[in-house]
Amino acid sequence: MNYTPKPIEDIQKMKKFYFVLLIFLLIFSSSAYAVEFRSYKIVSEITGDEVREELLINLFNDGSTDLKTAFISAPLDSEVIAVSDSYGDLQYQISTKRGTKIDFNFTIPVEPLEERLLRIRLKTKSLVTRRNDYFEYLLVFTPKQDLSDFEHVLKLP
Repeated sequence: MNYTPKPIEDIQKMKKFYFVLLIFLLIFSSSAYAVEFRSYKIVSEITGDEVREELLINLFNDGSTDLKTAFISAPLDSEVIAVSDSYGDLQYQISTKRGTKIDFNFTIPVEPLEERLLRIRLKTKSLVTRRNDYFEYLLVFTPKQDLSDFEHVLKLP
């Protein structure tokens, strides 16, 4: 006996499969946390051949679950001095695959609809280069979301 598939039944099965797959993807993508940067301030101070940076970020948890961890990118040769939030110092780890990434854990999770100040202090040598009798400062900053309140302060020696 040879079985010949019925085209209409096969199409209906495929539609059901894709519908279930779409629902599955929507459920799991909505469970991810969402963070909005309400304000982002970078204070850079040049001291000789290094730059000390302080990042002051007001983040807002606009997701439906507590935010327990987060990360931020930094210049490749960054040395982290401190990571803290409104409640104190945070534990962090640095990974250097494709740039420097600072992963940190909140000691008190950021609840849904909560705003929190995050402070990261670091130093780096890759942002400043000596050119004859002057220094050249170059910061490449490409945020992953639109920033309505961004400020960059550069303190010169």
